[in-house]
Amino acid sequence: MATSRSAARDAEALAYRARGWTYQRVANEMGYSDKSGARKACERALASDVRETTEEAKSLILMDLNAAKQAAWAVLEANHLTVSNGQVVRLDGMPIPDDAPVLAAIDRIVKIDQEIAKIYGAYAPTRHEVRQIDEIDARLLALADEMVPLDPGAAPGIPREA
Repeated sequence: MATSRSAARDAEALAYRARGWTYQRVANEMGYSDKSGARKACERALASDVRETTEEAKSLILMDLNAAKQAAWAVLEANHLTVSNGQVVRLDGMPIPDDAPVLAAIDRIVKIDQEIAKIYGAYAPTRHEVRQIDEIDARLLALADEMVPLDPGAAPGIPREA
């Protein structure tokens, strides 16, 4: 069983590889005798990586989204003043509110809510109807059979009298 120190060292080697370093460069940086030591360290780090279940991952994402939503609400509810060249802009002595941060916070909250809705599956899937050409042709033939035949002497498109 790997100690926490060796696990941390393995994780560091993997972090260097994730930056695009070669095994040889990782070995040189970390003092391994050759590139195979660096490769083995990376393999150990990958093998020890604990993966979350889908539900655990969803929970973590939801926690992050909810925290972001709280921060966006704080911006939305704060008072924002228009500033120009480091000075609060005033009209008749009164500071002019700045709506841009409020509108940006609203946009962000909507985006966060959309992501949350996706996780919960709140959007109904779009239903598509697929029909076979043979089915359409058969229906057209059936409709044609139902039509009243034309009198050869009558004007086109005008059914003959019965």
